[in-house]
Amino acid sequence: MNGESQNIEYVLGADSLVRQKLAEIQEERKLPFRLDLSLGQYIRPATSEADLDSCLQAADMKMYEVKNQKKTRRMEAHV
Repeated sequence: MNGESQNIEYVLGADSLVRQKLAEIQEERKLPFRLDLSLGQYIRPATSEADLDSCLQAADMKMYEVKNQKKTRRMEAHV
């Protein structure tokens, strides 16, 4: 596995760990609301010359895609 593949797996694994921790907190504290988050991830290839602003914009766009997908699923579930 090359370094880029390892980075991608690390980022995806971190996302999974954060979601797992939120679920544990939800269960332990018996919160009357659901904890959730939307993450936007962008992995810049080592050969890319994209600057930080471009990378943040790409991650932000991805986060809003995730948020919209969740919203659509919630709306479909209530129909």
